[in-house]
Amino acid sequence: MYKRIRSLHLFTGMSLLIFVVMYFVTGYVMIHRDWFGNPDPASAVRTETLEYTGDETLDAWAVYLQNTYGLTGQIEFRRRFRDGRMEIVYLRPGTV
Repeated sequence: MYKRIRSLHLFTGMSLLIFVVMYFVTGYVMIHRDWFGNPDPASAVRTETLEYTGDETLDAWAVYLQNTYGLTGQIEFRRRFRDGRMEIVYLRPGTV
């Protein structure tokens, strides 16, 4: 009986050790991410003057921009400033 309990304890400990090591490695990479390559996500900012004659809602503008410039992704944020400018942010996770 002692050998079975000892074997069970050994295999359980080894199985849990995998998760502890995984937790350590991922935490280390998250803490020292500047050591492992690109620490900041890539982003692109584009300023254009557009001639659009459709509906003036932000949703219509977002669809127009996606179709005109081939933008992919999900609309993350949109707002209209008091001076008439608009900001529409598209989010496409997993891209560099």
